[in-house]
Amino acid sequence: METNHQQNTSKTTTDYILGNSHPRPNHSLHLGRFYALDGSLGATISLDISKPHVTLIAGKRGYGKSYTMGVFLEEFNRLSKNVKSLYSCIVIDTLGIFWTLNYPNHKQKKLLSTWQSFPEQTPISMLHTSKTDPMVFSQLKKRHRLQLPTSLLTAEQWCHLFELSSNQPEAILLTNVILSLQSSEDTYSLTDIKKAAYNIPTAKKETIQHLQNLLSQAESWHLFSTDQNLYSSLIHPGEITIVDLSFLESTHLKQIITGIIAEILFYDRINQRKSEEYQQITNQQQTPSSPYIFLAIDEAHLFLPEKQSSYVKEVLLHNWLRQGRQPGLSVIMATQRPSFMDQEVLSHSDIVLCHRLTAEEDIQSLTKLRPTYMKGDIQETIKQIGTEKGVALIIDDVVETAHVIKIRPRKSWHGGGEPIPSLETVILETDIS
Repeated sequence: METNHQQNTSKTTTDYILGNSHPRPNHSLHLGRFYALDGSLGATISLDISKPHVTLIAGKRGYGKSYTMGVFLEEFNRLSKNVKSLYSCIVIDTLGIFWTLNYPNHKQKKLLSTWQSFPEQTPISMLHTSKTDPMVFSQLKKRHRLQLPTSLLTAEQWCHLFELSSNQPEAILLTNVILSLQSSEDTYSLTDIKKAAYNIPTAKKETIQHLQNLLSQAESWHLFSTDQNLYSSLIHPGEITIVDLSFLESTHLKQIITGIIAEILFYDRINQRKSEEYQQITNQQQTPSSPYIFLAIDEAHLFLPEKQSSYVKEVLLHNWLRQGRQPGLSVIMATQRPSFMDQEVLSHSDIVLCHRLTAEEDIQSLTKLRPTYMKGDIQETIKQIGTEKGVALIIDDVVETAHVIKIRPRKSWHGGGEPIPSLETVILETDIS
């Protein structure tokens, strides 16, 4: 993050809160400061999270989108214990850059001091695949293998996993096998599915063999288990869980895993919300339920592509974005190509935070928002932001306002910066991605 105008970064007493016209005390995330085009900084600016939000962070490579997502995560961790325990944060990490939250940001110590801040770790839990280098995560106290419960997946999810259309012989066979096992077994393994395929009398030999090959491929991923604890490994009230998918070579596999996780979390909160409503209606003392959920997704265009249908897109768009407000689900998405995303995502985003963009199609995708309450033109404002890293236009559709802000420096180590190829390690205070 650039260090220009450091003399103006002393903390002010005024705090401007976005995201709620009636913000609740102690429910806000400190994002940064108002930014004038002459480089001076104004009052602090925060985001109230007492109501669910769909937040989109956009920006070209190297200008702050994943850095900003890290600020959101740090601020979640800094909430008071009582408030934080109401929420749980799950991060879908496709590039493997958020494990560094666990380490203090010593490389920007001087910059942090100008913001009256200091380096500090952000504790995390880690779910990783079997291919992940164990040395990388050796210092993480809470780390576990990502294991999908075989018996938890529906027949439809299995078909999506293997990219089978519903009328293919393999899909029909697989559906019959899964339905049969679900009716007779509480838990079952991939081996059980393979064995059960031979018990379907109407299945042809070549269809069975093809399905066996697909299931053998699934075994090679080391992602499936009879363990039923996926939910408990994901959800920890008051904590951040990083789901590291960076070692999975297949984009399709990353998409399916994300879809499965998102669908499980969605329906759990739907059921919990009904219980909460019933307790309110009947004036019962409310008992603790599952926490409200923040789902943070980096490289979100991979999961919500324009003009393409997919399982994960259906789960995120139809369930989380369209229906997630009522059960208390929030989404934070980061992308460097907003034009590659389904444009409905923009219409559901009540908080849009845009760093520097230069591709005309990306700028045009955002200008389609055209909020009537915004004084200037989005395209012109994005151009006026200039090349300073960490500066962003934030559009708040809840209180209907738009501002240019400077994101505060990270307290924890940012893992998304570009490497510097030299014999000596040179760390720049301006490194932000």
